[in-house]
Amino acid sequence: MWNFGIPYALKHYLDVIVQPKYLFRYTAQGPVGLALNKRMLVVSARGGDYSADSPYHACDFVEPYLRTVFEFVGISDLTFINAQPLDAGGPQVAESKLIAAEAQARAVAAQWCD
Repeated sequence: MWNFGIPYALKHYLDVIVQPKYLFRYTAQGPVGLALNKRMLVVSARGGDYSADSPYHACDFVEPYLRTVFEFVGISDLTFINAQPLDAGGPQVAESKLIAAEAQARAVAAQWCD
């Protein structure tokens, strides 16, 4: 997370690939995603805590934005793993949060490989 949003390089990449005929098309009924029946895992790192029970949750523009973009192109099965806080809690908290995020990623991988 950079300043509550995504890094500019990721934004640029999305601007390049989310175009008509690449990841969606226009129809008489409106735009239709072309990346149907796909799953996506998004792993993010955040310096602070922006989880649902945090007072700063409303400042998380990463997950809502990425959900909007990828659901627009047809990917509706999105899983988010947010390693947080990695700065605000000190090194011991950061280490435990990274270990927890890795465990979550392994669990998702195991589930998807079944």
